[in-house]
Amino acid sequence: MLKWLLGGCGWLLCVASVTNIAIKLFGADEAVRRYAGTSRNRASPFLILAIALIFLGISEVLARLDRLLTQDDRKAENQ
Repeated sequence: MLKWLLGGCGWLLCVASVTNIAIKLFGADEAVRRYAGTSRNRASPFLILAIALIFLGISEVLARLDRLLTQDDRKAENQ
């Protein structure tokens, strides 16, 4: 359950921060003011992107750990 929550939050944060960065880089001044805040500072969207990647990494580690544990359980049942 935790891996799904971290994965979902990670992808949501990733899409939101990449969209925010794209608007700040390529958007007109009016679009930046309307959708991405008052400045073109990209420090906070990059921080959110880093946090999103950490969430995605942790969810992948949990998924691989789950697969390893189920393989060990199957081997233990067969013996």
